[in-house]
Amino acid sequence: MKNLTFLLLTFLISNWSFGQKASKEDLFSTHEPLSLKLDFSFKKLKDDTNDSTYLDKVLYFKSGDDPWDSIEVRLRRRGHFRLEKCYFPPVKVRIKKKKRKGTIFEDHKNLKLVIPCERSKDADALVVREYLCYQIYEHITPYSFRTRLTPIELIDHAKKKDRRYKLQAFLIEDDKRVAKRNDAEIRDDVVTHPLRLHDTTAVRHAMFQYLIANMDWSATYQHNEKIMRTENPGRNIPLAYDFDQAGFVNATYAVLNPEFERATVNPDLIRDDVRDRVYRGFCRNNDELMHHVRSEFLDLEGKIFEIIEDHKGYMEERDLKSLNRFIKKFYTTLKDDKLFKYHILSQCRKE
Repeated sequence: MKNLTFLLLTFLISNWSFGQKASKEDLFSTHEPLSLKLDFSFKKLKDDTNDSTYLDKVLYFKSGDDPWDSIEVRLRRRGHFRLEKCYFPPVKVRIKKKKRKGTIFEDHKNLKLVIPCERSKDADALVVREYLCYQIYEHITPYSFRTRLTPIELIDHAKKKDRRYKLQAFLIEDDKRVAKRNDAEIRDDVVTHPLRLHDTTAVRHAMFQYLIANMDWSATYQHNEKIMRTENPGRNIPLAYDFDQAGFVNATYAVLNPEFERATVNPDLIRDDVRDRVYRGFCRNNDELMHHVRSEFLDLEGKIFEIIEDHKGYMEERDLKSLNRFIKKFYTTLKDDKLFKYHILSQCRKE
């Protein structure tokens, strides 16, 4: 009887363990790079797709030493600046429910695939630096996109012959997934003044944009960010994305004054270099709040440098040192009361 009981317990434990191992892994549950293979015509994607028209393709993927797997996907163009200025077209991936069921993509109907803009020697490094912006922001606020590095073999079916590229890339989850995780909804129909955003999250957001020296955003016009409305309590939250114009990335194609900023004719937004920082957050008339967020960023200093260090294999030594100096300059401002007052408190926007 004892032997029978022992065998029964062993059977139940082994089957429970097997079930645990067999549980579905989510696409963003790990930071291990996911290798991809994808082929399509760059020209056809640019010319023949839009919000309702897609190319039907097969995406091949593998993680680590796992064998290659595949899934049917639909592709379309996305974006504006990159679509017009870049050699590699920006891509949005859509996967039908029945195709993604039981895979790491099961909860992800829509995804953005970020690939390099230009065919330059530092193209991959620029992609990684933008990916790091997302990684840093994840540690600043839960109201942020999850991402995963995806080195990709891309085949362009050009007119005369196929062209093959091996590029660094990353996937970004859909904004509706971010909203669902935070018991919120995306409000595309909202036009709101930044001062109507939830104060603490708005200041965190503005401080992050200052950290990475990014000015290519607008809460009012939802340029490179969405407005997310939480249910309980009801709050308007900024959800930021697209950081390739930031000084942290320092892309060769970055512009100093985006079109939407030129229209304001605001001399405070003029910079000589994309790596120059300008604080674009609105004045909150609450020094306690500003110093609270300042303290949060000071506590994150070690983590931010750790994130950069963990990805040093993706960049040259001189670029790593330059990036570290760039972040140290931010913390020099944050740690000094006079510099913090001059560069942030006195530079906040009043209109």
